[in-house]
Amino acid sequence: MTPLKMTGFLTLLLMTFIANFSTASARTMAEALGYSPGDKLLIVHADDLGCSDSANEAAADLFRSGIVTSGSVMMSGFEVDGMRAFAEAHPEADLGVHLALTSEWSQLRGKAISPASEIASLVSGDGFFRTSTWLFLLGATPEHVGREIRAQVQAALSMGMNPSHIDTHEGSIFFRPSWMLEYLKLARDFKIPPMVPRWSEELKRNFFGTFGAPLIDALDGVGLFSVRERLQAVEDSGFLLLDHLYMFPSRVSSANDYDSRKSFYKRLLVDLKPGVTQVIIHPMYKGGRYGGMLFSNEDETCRDHEAYIFRDPEILAILQATGVRLITWREIQQAYDWSKVELSPETSSILRDNPVQSF
Repeated sequence: MTPLKMTGFLTLLLMTFIANFSTASARTMAEALGYSPGDKLLIVHADDLGCSDSANEAAADLFRSGIVTSGSVMMSGFEVDGMRAFAEAHPEADLGVHLALTSEWSQLRGKAISPASEIASLVSGDGFFRTSTWLFLLGATPEHVGREIRAQVQAALSMGMNPSHIDTHEGSIFFRPSWMLEYLKLARDFKIPPMVPRWSEELKRNFFGTFGAPLIDALDGVGLFSVRERLQAVEDSGFLLLDHLYMFPSRVSSANDYDSRKSFYKRLLVDLKPGVTQVIIHPMYKGGRYGGMLFSNEDETCRDHEAYIFRDPEILAILQATGVRLITWREIQQAYDWSKVELSPETSSILRDNPVQSF
């Protein structure tokens, strides 16, 4: 889920929707996995696999020698065939599908799996995803969203992948409740866990900072975008939610060097809270075939740093010293009681767009 390149208002809209998925769960993900409430469980997750050869190479190295336990593949990626080869050679690798409905890269746009005529609200006439988040937000229909994300999972299965989970590129699935419903239907039908995070103070600060977080609380307090019942409906339907989710921005300090970024992750691991935490990284070696065309120099440098940080001996030592347990999405998938996952008509009614979210 790469950081969104969009206006502050759109970011507010997206994260406020997620924020309202925030009531307590009857059965936490950790409990479903058989752990105690005090256990600290960690998924280090590599995003955007398949977007470039250097991203694939960095992820492969981290799976082999680092602490990356999971990753997700963009079926619209320019080097998805490289991940096909990796999945064939490493069937034990924990890989999900990074569902893409937008393409923020103007020089190299991602192409949909479905024919353009069948998902016209998502793509331009040439079948490529739109680069404008506004056009996607205002025009995409639930029917077309559901059709395309199913096509992407089918494409992953056709290339020999056995997806352990699904998640969402640029967070696009979370823009509207009706799109979220399509996401949950897909998860239920294919028995693949969907990545859905709880709202937490650290996630709030991560996206909005110290001064922005109170604004979110104030909006929620007056009922704006308030959809708290929706989380309860999702949990009552049998789905499991992450307790904590972290993703750091491209710039972490004025120097923005390797040591600064590593310090961020060292503090995170030392202060890790009980429950299931997912840390999203975007590893990619600098200088690959598409890197300069897809990312700014700053973003490419950040991705290069993450490719090395998560096999740095200091990071590995912290995990050993703190007793953090590394887990995978495959374990979560196996912990699901799919016989109890059901999206009732009542849940479908709750997960409907309201006038604010439908503009």
